[in-house]
Amino acid sequence: NASSFEWFTTGEGVLTGELTLTPSYTPDISDPSVIELRLIAENPPCAQATDFFNLTIYQAPTANAGPDGQGCQGKSFSDFNADTTNSPSVYWTSATGGPFDNGNTLNPTYNPKAIDYTNGSVVLTLHAVGNADCAEATSTMTVFFNDPPTSDAGGPGEVCEGSSYTLNGASVTNQSTIE
Repeated sequence: NASSFEWFTTGEGVLTGELTLTPSYTPDISDPSVIELRLIAENPPCAQATDFFNLTIYQAPTANAGPDGQGCQGKSFSDFNADTTNSPSVYWTSATGGPFDNGNTLNPTYNPKAIDYTNGSVVLTLHAVGNADCAEATSTMTVFFNDPPTSDAGGPGEVCEGSSYTLNGASVTNQSTIE
């Protein structure tokens, strides 16, 4: 039975529809993490009726999957350097649907599918879940798979004491260095 009512805020954002029962508030970057929304109703000569509630304002999440990585054919990959902010939880997905161990952490272990090795790489996506109605943030990284090295020392061989022996028949493949 109020003859009038109006909403007020302690925030610096924009309050629209303050003369309706369904206003909306758009936070300003300078707002603190909690502001107050207050509804005042009047019906003279009676006293004003006032009620309020606190509105919690969350910052949007960010995600950084980290740099691209190098993996080895036939092996799982766990060399992650991921980071998020303003996110209560995270999860990882793979472009090919490969599974993760501890996939709800920033440093999981990815277990590649055969198609990942065939393709030579796979794109992995970090999802940072937002608080309240904040949209999810995502970031991707690519893992490139190298063929494992092989080595064959050649041999066997025989040599007489005091003589020298020249090794031959040795080979390596897929190496970055030879020691």
